[in-house]
Amino acid sequence: MRSSKYTEHYTDTFITFKEIMRTVSNIYHNCVPDKIKNRRNTDQLKQRDTVIIACVIWGIINGYTSQRATYRAVCSVLFPNGDFPSRSRFTRLSSNLAYTIKIIRYFFIKKLTKGELVGIIDSFPSPLCKPVRNRQAKLLNQIAKVGYNSTKKSYFYDLKIHMIVTKTGFPITYSITNPGVHDVKVLETSESSQYPRGQRIY
Repeated sequence: MRSSKYTEHYTDTFITFKEIMRTVSNIYHNCVPDKIKNRRNTDQLKQRDTVIIACVIWGIINGYTSQRATYRAVCSVLFPNGDFPSRSRFTRLSSNLAYTIKIIRYFFIKKLTKGELVGIIDSFPSPLCKPVRNRQAKLLNQIAKVGYNSTKKSYFYDLKIHMIVTKTGFPITYSITNPGVHDVKVLETSESSQYPRGQRIY
């Protein structure tokens, strides 16, 4: 949702937030299972699920890289009157609503890419440390490996990010693997691809 194509017209903070709220509310009420919407104690929440989700997305669109930064911005810009949960409560709600956000993302993308018959897959490395520390690094060592980047002609301790996009560059889905996995293998094993059989991926 952060693609400039879909945000460049929303320069005003409140217009952006209202548009996010409208989209989130529509998908939430129509597509999210009742067992999530009607779970216990939702009537005691200071703000509805849709508001919390919209705030998370608003923070991402505005480039905030942590929940703390997002929370501060939300409280100072969107809810300066204090009508918003505490930071710890916001963090818990955001975590609990992660699956709901995935549902909303799925249906949002499905709507935007309706009629798309062609997808483009490509991958790029995501280094986790400087090359000099390749053999000492242990971060995410269950999937991260030392791989060769042919573009930079150097070895990196990294992950590999595979992404499928439309012809206009809008991201459909992605997968994170170790650097030795080929794009074709990701397509063969991915269960999350938005493209049904018969559609073409390049």
